[in-house]
This record gives sequence, structure tokens and C-alpha cells, in this order.
Amino acid sequence: MYSSGIAHVLFDIDNTLTRYRSHALDRILEGNFLFPLIADLAEESGIPRPEAERIISETAKKNVFWDYPDFLPPLGLSLAAALPVFRKWHAENMEVLPDAVGLVVKLTDYGMPVSVISNNPRLGCLLKLECCGLADAASGKSRFSKLLSTDLIRGCKGEKGVWKRALKELGISPDRIIAIGDNPEEDARLPMREGVVRCFLLERGVSAPLHLPPGVRRIRNAGEIANDPIFQDLFQKRNTVITEF
Repeated sequence: MYSSGIAHVLFDIDNTLTRYRSHALDRILEGNFLFPLIADLAEESGIPRPEAERIISETAKKNVFWDYPDFLPPLGLSLAAALPVFRKWHAENMEVLPDAVGLVVKLTDYGMPVSVISNNPRLGCLLKLECCGLADAASGKSRFSKLLSTDLIRGCKGEKGVWKRALKELGISPDRIIAIGDNPEEDARLPMREGVVRCFLLERGVSAPLHLPPGVRRIRNAGEIANDPIFQDLFQKRNTVITEF
């Protein structure tokens, strides 16, 4: 922990570290962009398309807080077969936002622990972070201390009780945590209600509401965060600790 009192930084993923390219979400099943790929793989293995889609739908209903590997065994599929297809989709459909990615690298290289809180399940987080060069989806290793994904924290950030569960999972006093994201409600108001005292809100082409809680700083570029006084003593350190995963 540094003189500012900050011990951990929490990053959002969507529209913070990555964003979808145009038309990326044109092909979905049950509201999800990877489900059609799973159905494709099942169909290629000999399962009729309607049957594959039925199994996917039923699996999602039985396990509300699912992760993508949960859909593979019921269809006789393996992660080894699905992962290259998932990776290809992400390479073609995700845009990396280098300002926030660069901040993650800088913070971790200077020894500041960081985690992710996201409305994606664990493998979904890893695949997006892999596009950024921050994780390996196959091994599960990353620059982040924890991936607070929907399957772990039992819901999306905007849902009741999710931020409370996420902060409990992190195990750090909320007043020693900084949150960085793009959504005024999910990445600022809600965490601050649970005790987070400082949030940075990225304006990714959309202006934030005029009235935000004290402690929220609006920024256009994540690189601005590194110049905030709250990190002054961190970046005055002469030696960096290069983080590998």
C-alpha cells in the first residue's frame, strides 16, 4: 500500500480495455455472440442444429451463472476444439483500447495489484484480455490478481448485491480500492455505495451525466490516470517489477 492509501485497482473490460468492432454482434444466439460458434461446432460434429441450440438454451437456464466451458460436455465438445474458434472470433471482432491496456501494464510493472470486474464469465474475460496481451486463455494466467467474473460474483455489476460480493471476494477494504470503467452507474455510483472512494470514469465518446458522486473523475484517456496525485509515490519508485504471466 502507498501513502495515498490505495492498495488495489479494479478495471472494467468492455469499453475500457476492449470494445466490439462494427457488426461484431450481428450474429447471436440467446443474446450471446459465442453461442452460435458452439452450435456450429456441434453441427459439424453431427448434432442437428435445432438440437444443439436446444441444449445450449437448456444449459443456460439450468446454470444461470455459467461459463463457456459448461456448454461443451453436453454437446460432446472439448475446450481444446472450441478455444481456437473462440480466439479467432475475438481476433476478428474485438478492438483493443491501448490507453487502458498501457495503464494496466504500467501499474503492474510498478508493483500495484490490479483485478478485473466484468459482466463476462471467466473464459470470456480471459479471451478479451488475451486480445490485449494481458492474459492467456488456455492457461488462465494473466496480469490480474483476480478475475471477478459473472460466474464468480454471481451476476452482472448492475445487479443488486453484486458489488458487495465482488469486494468481499477481493478481500480488501473498499476505501483502499480504485475503480476504473466507463459506465456511470456500474463503475462509479454502485461501487461508491459500497465504500469505494475513488473512481475514474472513461468517456468513450459518450459524455457522462452531469451529476456524479464526489470522488469520480471523468477522463478521456486512461493515460491521464497515471498523472493523478493518488499515484505520485508509486511512479516515483526507481525500480519497476516486470510482471509476467
